[in-house]
Parts: sequence; structure tokens; C-alpha cells
Amino acid sequence: MKVNLNPSSLTPSDSQQVRKPASTEEAGSPGSISTVDGDKVTLSTDTSGIATLQAAALSQPELRSDKVEALRQAIATGQYKVEPDKIAEAMVNESDLKE
Repeated sequence: MKVNLNPSSLTPSDSQQVRKPASTEEAGSPGSISTVDGDKVTLSTDTSGIATLQAAALSQPELRSDKVEALRQAIATGQYKVEPDKIAEAMVNESDLKE
């Protein structure tokens, strides 16, 4: 099977084409783009939420050393057991596959 990676051959269908506004009045706000079928995307420049999340993430320890050490010891002594059923159940619960 041959895969064509030529970007010029990748053209969106009419329903996917983006219509660029002719003026800022038509755009509504900076960072707004509308598609031919009326969908609209607006990009926000408000970074206060991102800054708060970044600060919270940076305040957490990189590693939970107590858990890492407990797992390391369990593996070294052969006490760590992989339970495929529990792993599969957790994967299904975290995905969109659950009913």
C-alpha cells in the first residue's frame, strides 16, 4: 500500500473549508474564524487560568518518592503482582468504552 504524503493533494471538502473574514467587524473578535457552514472558533488570550494551573502543578513534588520506593521494594522482593483484570477494568473505566 502506498501512502501519498504530498500536502498539495490534501484539500478539505467544501464543508470543511475555512472562510476568513473580510474585515475585523465581520470577524467579531480577534482570534475568531468561521467556517463555510457557520461553525465558529474563538481563541482566547486570557492566560490567568493557565497560570493558576501551572503554579499548582509546579508546587507538587515531581515524584511521590514514598510510593516509588514501596513499588521498587515490592518488585525487588517478588511481591509485586500484575493483575491484568484490574488493569483492563481501570482502562475501560477511564475510556469511553464503559456503558
